[in-house]
Amino acid sequence: MTSRRTTLLINVITAVGQFQRDLQNELTTEGIAAAEAEGRYCGRPPALAGARLEEVRSTFTDDGTSIAALARAHGVSRAAIRTALTGLLPGQPGPPSLIPTESGPAAPDDPAEATS
Repeated sequence: MTSRRTTLLINVITAVGQFQRDLQNELTTEGIAAAEAEGRYCGRPPALAGARLEEVRSTFTDDGTSIAALARAHGVSRAAIRTALTGLLPGQPGPPSLIPTESGPAAPDDPAEATS
């Protein structure tokens, strides 16, 4: 009779543990969805974006300013400048939107190009 009680107790404890695990997974999924909706998921935001990014890219291409000088002027790391200059530096691939994927090349940004 002890083995039946022991089996029952183990099954109840296991069921409670599984319930807790399922609840934790559900809350994690909800938290990830909320973070994605607010734009806070999938890593740190880029150090340079928008107008600052365009300024760095144009200063590099037009004036030939060094990466270290750009980093000092904008108060970011040299790695952030290199990331901002993706596609402009020799030996680097183009921006991620221009890199072909396994399903084929990326779609053009301009819809007029898609029809021509």
